[in-house]
Amino acid sequence: TEGLKKALPFSYISRRRCPLCDYAGKQGLTVSAFSPHSALGACKACNGYGANLLFDEKKMLDKELSVDEDGVAFLRFGPLDWYAMELRKVMKRRKWSTAVPLSELPKEFFKVLQEGEGDWEGFDGVKKYLESKRYKPAVRVFLRKMQKEVVCSTCAGSRVDQAVKNFRFYFGDTAYSLTDFADMSLARFSEVMKEKVAVKEPHARKVCSDLAEKSELACSMGLNHLALGRKTRSLSSGEYQRLLILKYLSFQGTDSLFVLDEPSLGLGQHEQEMLIRGLRQVIAQGNTVIVVDHSEQMQRASDHLVVMGPESGHGGGEVLFQGPTRSWKFKSVEPVTSEKVKAPISKSFIEVSGAMTHGHKWKDFSLPLDQLIWVHGPSGSGKTSCLVNVLAQKIHRDIYRENLVDDPGTAKSIKGTKSFKDVLVVDANLNRFTSRSSVGSLTDMAPAVRKHFLKLPVSRSMGLKDGHFSPNSELGMCPRCEGRGHLIIEMQYLEDIILPCEDCKGRRIKPLYADITDGFMTVYEAFNRPISEVLSRVELTPKYRRTAEYMRILNLDYLSLDRPLNTLSGGERQRLYLLSRLLKDVEDTFIVFENLSFGLSGKEILRLGQFLRSLVQKKNTIVIIDADPLFGQLSQSELSF
Repeated sequence: TEGLKKALPFSYISRRRCPLCDYAGKQGLTVSAFSPHSALGACKACNGYGANLLFDEKKMLDKELSVDEDGVAFLRFGPLDWYAMELRKVMKRRKWSTAVPLSELPKEFFKVLQEGEGDWEGFDGVKKYLESKRYKPAVRVFLRKMQKEVVCSTCAGSRVDQAVKNFRFYFGDTAYSLTDFADMSLARFSEVMKEKVAVKEPHARKVCSDLAEKSELACSMGLNHLALGRKTRSLSSGEYQRLLILKYLSFQGTDSLFVLDEPSLGLGQHEQEMLIRGLRQVIAQGNTVIVVDHSEQMQRASDHLVVMGPESGHGGGEVLFQGPTRSWKFKSVEPVTSEKVKAPISKSFIEVSGAMTHGHKWKDFSLPLDQLIWVHGPSGSGKTSCLVNVLAQKIHRDIYRENLVDDPGTAKSIKGTKSFKDVLVVDANLNRFTSRSSVGSLTDMAPAVRKHFLKLPVSRSMGLKDGHFSPNSELGMCPRCEGRGHLIIEMQYLEDIILPCEDCKGRRIKPLYADITDGFMTVYEAFNRPISEVLSRVELTPKYRRTAEYMRILNLDYLSLDRPLNTLSGGERQRLYLLSRLLKDVEDTFIVFENLSFGLSGKEILRLGQFLRSLVQKKNTIVIIDADPLFGQLSQSELSF
């Protein structure tokens, strides 16, 4: 054989190759090659992300401000003070004023700003320095603030490789690419799949039928406006919740147990009815569905009802009723009388016209100032997009010279926002915390308890400090578990094993300090009992008394100070975040709440609503985006989308 190979004037190849043009063609593609989550199918230019991060001139420079006013935004970072000083030296040498807006400086200034001069290394030098420090979280956060997402020019946002992007799926004479599908709304995709159910190939017909059924169910839940390629982080909490529910409603199987927590979040009455129908279909297949929800509509639709109470948190835990739903007498919440919500007629308004987000234009609207406003409407009507991505974004940008959201919307004109000093947006997607964050650290109540124990004679004789009672300080943290209270044994092919720390017994601080007692409770018990019990034994300053009162009003005093924030429900995190912002006096602020009823009963909603109206008295404009009609009784005006 070797002799034959040497004698013949050609070589053998393992792939098919055209004898005329020598084109070898492409290897056959597998299913994973059509997914952007696979290395085979992901676009090489953007790694399957669909967009690339580029530095945004509008974020790096605010040409309405001067250098003295931090108009060169990419030098606002503390470690870059030296670079800012060198830039000022160059400007002084060139006789360019640092007090005039950047827009009034000569073009030569922007060339020097980019390329550098003397010891000023220019933007490229600053970027190189920051990239060398990218291992620091603060540097990564700062770089991300200076960047914007730009659709990948190679894959046009489809996220798949060019070879896969060129594939076409033929239904008769009509051909679609993956890009075409990604750009389709769920409503249009549902129509296409319904049209193509009649294809001849059995497997393709089954796939089209399943997709048509799923997309039709998604549309019935108010998601028809969403594009298939839309990123989930750009969705509202209600839209994201329904997408998760859709995954379970499309389940095909039997003998399964589904437990859904607050599935009615962000849903109106019609959408809740569609959800109930979907759950009925899941049950009809032979499955069991347990729903934990405060919605009376969801409760009335259930077959079996379990009522827990009588209060929330540590005040609950008792089974008040268990049996057929028809046997339970639903109690109507006491309505709020007109005298309670009476408010002066506002003479000033915020007017928004030509609002646009994600390529969709929304209707013009106006909001009265210094009032509690209820905003409601079907999903996808533009409530969150207009009020957060457009209006709150504009106010935040005017005050802080930076964006509030990653995907800001636009508007032709926004009038009436000059009087605001701050903007606050509270939604159900609060993930601003670390694994060590606790109720005590967020509310700043932990120092009050530590000072209580530091005043004890035993603490004084030992010379203890605040850090001795903190699991985040080297003075007090258990050295073995480093203040976590548990040990993690990493397993290579299995889930990690978590074991309680044998030294501190899960108490997180050294036992010597954890067991110090005031005769009523130890340090460990003080941080793990309900706050209402602990604070009654602690001497509080006016600041801490106000915080304790807010916790009672917001129905949070059943929590413990050492409770990790990542173990709380979405509603509890919402109210805790609001509390943390209320530690400072909130005045002349534009406040937006989204799905504020999350995890609250009707009685708790009314109590919270009365508290919010007290905030209105401080010249705050409060907007509540929620489907619960109880806010219609509490609000002083309403807006329907």
